Amino acid sequence: MNSDLIPDDIRELVVKSIDSVAQLEALLFLRTHSGVGFDVGALTRRLFAPEPAMEVALARLQREGFIKQE
Repeated sequence: MNSDLIPDDIRELVVKSIDSVAQLEALLFLRTHSGVGFDVGALTRRLFAPEPAMEVALARLQREGFIKQE
């Protein structure tokens, strides 16, 4: 993939804020399904990720302000 396709500000945001594939997958999934609530179990089943990894990913996304728990 040509790195010129990703704007510098987006690349910087991902590098600084996303630590794992689970975080990125969760963020993209939740963005696609905005307005729908998911618990950790539902996300692990949808994204085929271990629950402990998803819990860590979601906690980091929440701490960074990407998502909020309701």
